[in-house]
Amino acid sequence: MQTKKHVVKGSGYLENNPFLGTKPSADRILIQKTLSAGVIYWSFNKLEEKRRRKGLFIVNAIQWGVVINNERIDATFRYSW
Repeated sequence: MQTKKHVVKGSGYLENNPFLGTKPSADRILIQKTLSAGVIYWSFNKLEEKRRRKGLFIVNAIQWGVVINNERIDATFRYSW
């Protein structure tokens, strides 16, 4: 969502994800995120429980690493409840 926010608002940040390109459209971000989530769900659903938990832990750690990096470079987003 951080990437989409900056694409829509037109900030000066460049995307570093090689799968998205340097200036992805909001539609491309949504499609790729949906497809990657589907592939991850499908492939992890075929694993035994112990390996599935370990894999999900690794995927979540990688995603949190990206979010923390974005926060570090001030490409942040605001929480509101």
